Amino acid sequence: MRHTILHLISKIQPIDSIESEQIEFVKQWVSSGADLFRTAKPKTPDPHLVSYFAFVDQRQQRLLFVDHKKCNLWIFPGGHVEPGEHPQETVTRECLEELGSFAHFLSIDPFFLTIAKTTNPVGQHTDISFWFLLKKPEDLVLTYCKEEFHQICWFSLDEIPYHRSDSNMKRFIDKLIQHQIIKI
Repeated sequence: MRHTILHLISKIQPIDSIESEQIEFVKQWVSSGADLFRTAKPKTPDPHLVSYFAFVDQRQQRLLFVDHKKCNLWIFPGGHVEPGEHPQETVTRECLEELGSFAHFLSIDPFFLTIAKTTNPVGQHTDISFWFLLKKPEDLVLTYCKEEFHQICWFSLDEIPYHRSDSNMKRFIDKLIQHQIIKI
């Protein structure tokens, strides 16, 4: 699995020096033999792998966000990569569990990589996160996990609540724009 994770990392084109540095750190971390997968809630080992996924509505130029209860932020859905699980499989599993939908990937490769401290003071730890892109099918009907989310909402670029979002969200959106996945 380490080889697979390293291969995934090699597919990511960094947008800036921050992502470049984080990619290099994660390559070294994966190669070090450290445990990669969370084995005990909330933070063992620290750090561990996470997969996020952004539903992209290219026709209406919107992204799906969830109002997450634990972190009290508007973020993309996702979850912890289970031991031995491919990060793309995490997206498929979490998409079905959290939103009741199958995952339709824009690309099988992750689009973005981040290293971030969680915001919840109880069990604070570091997530190493792959961010994947999913396309919104025309007939998409979503339900959502009310235990995890207050609500879900499609936001256009000018509506994104950056003040209550992941600290890397602006960089992620800039990368979407740079790659012309979403247009200004």
